[in-house]
Amino acid sequence: MRNTSGKLAVFCIYHICITQKDLLNYCTKKNYTAPSWPEDYWPKSKAPDSEKEWQELKNQFEQTQKSLIALLKKEETDLLQPVASTKKHSLLREIGLVIEHNAYHGGQLVILLRLLGVIEN
Repeated sequence: MRNTSGKLAVFCIYHICITQKDLLNYCTKKNYTAPSWPEDYWPKSKAPDSEKEWQELKNQFEQTQKSLIALLKKEETDLLQPVASTKKHSLLREIGLVIEHNAYHGGQLVILLRLLGVIEN
């Protein structure tokens, strides 16, 4: 991308994907280990190097969302029970966090896309 706003938009998309995947792991893996903050929650580069890498990023986001939805649809899933990695947080709390985080950064993306003239006000 040629401009700073465009690079920031892609950087934000990476962050959303990384964080969403981390929250899925937090909910489903008993032996979860938290990534290092903040370096592991942000991409090493500011834009995909290729169209293939961009497609992989979009696929990762969609697949993680599908995994979260599948978890919620399981008959045995109890939203009020603790997640696999800790007794401190419920699945309901973590799903709310995913929604809130994606909405927050999604709003930032809309603002950036408006500033770039990609979408109209």
